[in-house]
Amino acid sequence: MADLKSQIPDELRFCISPRTMQMLGRENVSSPIVAVLELVKNAYDADASQVTVLFRRASTEGGFIVIEDNGEGMDFKELRDKWMVIGTDNKLQEPLTERGRVKVGEKGIGRLALDRLSKRATLVTHRANTDGLMLTIGWTRYERDQGQLQEIGHPLAVVPPNRGGHSGTTLYLTGLCDRWTSRGYEALYSDLSLLVPPFETELVDFKIVFDCDEAPDLSGVVASPMAAIAEYRLVSELSADGGIHHTLTHRSGEVVEDCRRWHEAFDDVAEHDKPSCGPLRFTLYFYLREVSSLRGTGIKRAELLHFLNRFHGVRIYRDSFRVKPYGDPRSDKDWLGLNARRVQHPGGVGARIGEWRLAENQVVSSIFITRRDNPDLRDQTNREGLVENQAYYDLRRFVLHGIQFLERERQKRYHRERGKREPEIKVRPTLVTVRQQLQEQAQQLRKTAGDLRGTFAEAEGSTLLALADRTESLADHLEAAEETYSEEETERQLMLGLATLGIAMAAFGHETARSINQVLGRADLLRPVLDDLPAERENKARQNLDALIDFARRIEAWGQFALDRVSRDKRTRRNIDLNQTIETPLKAFEGMLRRRSIKLELALADNLPPLRAFAMDIEAIIINFITNAFTALDPTPLPDRRIFVSTAYDTERDIFQVTFADSGKGIRDEDLDQIWSPLFSTKVDERGQPVGTGLGLTIVKNIIEEYSGNIEVEGHGHLGGAEFRVMLPHRYSRREKDGYNE
Repeated sequence: MADLKSQIPDELRFCISPRTMQMLGRENVSSPIVAVLELVKNAYDADASQVTVLFRRASTEGGFIVIEDNGEGMDFKELRDKWMVIGTDNKLQEPLTERGRVKVGEKGIGRLALDRLSKRATLVTHRANTDGLMLTIGWTRYERDQGQLQEIGHPLAVVPPNRGGHSGTTLYLTGLCDRWTSRGYEALYSDLSLLVPPFETELVDFKIVFDCDEAPDLSGVVASPMAAIAEYRLVSELSADGGIHHTLTHRSGEVVEDCRRWHEAFDDVAEHDKPSCGPLRFTLYFYLREVSSLRGTGIKRAELLHFLNRFHGVRIYRDSFRVKPYGDPRSDKDWLGLNARRVQHPGGVGARIGEWRLAENQVVSSIFITRRDNPDLRDQTNREGLVENQAYYDLRRFVLHGIQFLERERQKRYHRERGKREPEIKVRPTLVTVRQQLQEQAQQLRKTAGDLRGTFAEAEGSTLLALADRTESLADHLEAAEETYSEEETERQLMLGLATLGIAMAAFGHETARSINQVLGRADLLRPVLDDLPAERENKARQNLDALIDFARRIEAWGQFALDRVSRDKRTRRNIDLNQTIETPLKAFEGMLRRRSIKLELALADNLPPLRAFAMDIEAIIINFITNAFTALDPTPLPDRRIFVSTAYDTERDIFQVTFADSGKGIRDEDLDQIWSPLFSTKVDERGQPVGTGLGLTIVKNIIEEYSGNIEVEGHGHLGGAEFRVMLPHRYSRREKDGYNE
């Protein structure tokens, strides 16, 4: 024991393997989209007025990404003590930037997003008017288990100042870990647009520029969609001499204005009095936190709530700098008392005019002041807000006056719209009412049976209790009917939406065909003009013109595809060639199959007898299968992407069989029984959010059942992915459907 004691130290310390860096990054940064967002947040936290996210050939092996901002940059001390320290608490200790922004980067591990994006990163950072620093990081060096994390060094060099002496940081990312796709670019753009409130550029001069050679339609300044989905936008101005002007714009475009003098707005103000706060301006966006307000916007309720959780409240900006703590979601200071007003008036918007109040978490608003125009709005000595003098109370009074104007006008509009609605039969409320009445009657019967116990024979009491049981049973059936009605109403709304989309597709198909003809005609006129250009410019111009024509042909093909799906011959039941009917939609998808590197394998039987059917029914089955396969094949490596379609005919049973299989991710065993249910969907986007209507396979099953057929599914068929087998009898009895012609 003595020998052992002499050989061991008095204490032990943890050692950190280099692989910890990768484990931390990949554990906390779930996707390349999240990684880019973290780096953009870092630029925001560096007080940048602009950050540019640049992609070049990012779908290929040699692609790269550049993220450049014009923020404050870093000197050597900050680079060493903050950026190179993993998990720093800098943002907890200093939650606000020099310009008053609330820092939005998380956990102090944003730099690990670089490892999630690429194998090599070069950081170049400059303070204003000074030499800069260039740090090069090879992330593959952290893939080993040997050694200590802190033993791995990275080349650091001094570089000349930026042109013009500007500050900022640029990240060059090469050896990308992911091959970016159009869906990835779209998802990233969507998330970038949600990073800032709709008027952030006006507030703190911050904008995001997206520059992508493979998604030119998305390139440019990223616009926030949140301004467009606000129910109301209020712009209020107060002049130095007391003129008040409110302009309220509803989402529909309706504009209402209110103009009055200071003394006309408040009873306790004399005619000659002027606001002591000085001239003011504020902008307010009012949002409904309901799914119904987002229909047709492309914004999910979760995204709206995330946005409001970050930016709700009424903030104050002086000379473009935040005055804390006003409007800070983390502060419990409801400085306008909006939530207290809401508690005192809990009624809904349908209450009497003047009795509804909005809540603080429904508004995103900012007030703009300056030191020159608003000298009496002074900071407290502890810098935690404004001195609560007369100027402060006048500012508060003015803002609340604008909010009250919005509240009144919203109630007026609601009552006007409600008066226009035609009376309708409210099935579900009626079911609820009747069920509640039956439950009350059952309770009364039980009470009566108890009260009469001993007065009548036991048999009479048992009869009352049996009646109460039957009444409760009927109430239970009504409750089940409520649920069924609700589900069917939801499905009906989706079906109506899809039908409307089909009508719109046909209309746009005609319009598209005319427009494309015009484009192609003018393209032909341009060709001779290109001969007059210098050789190097002519080649580039011809390449662009050929690309334009190619895109136009694609649009033309999809426009024709929409028209073909609803042509009259497809809506007529007749003897059809099953193989030809299957091949028709598959040919329309040839371009998409090729661009997604999906190999289509056909094994269509010869000499099939004709099938009496509606062609659009068979095409609908194939289209639903193939669009589902596209999603299922997304995670499959390009060389392994396959779709198999076969036909056969069983002469003994007089049955057609169509088999559709893919090499995608397949269907989980626990989902096999649910895939036919309306609204059930296993599709998710890059961020793991559910997508799709959940009606595709429901429609397929309904069509097959109309033909007295059957469908079988294997979660993992002979290609590894889902495999469907459709059986259709040669002779069948089909129920006629409205809208089909014999």
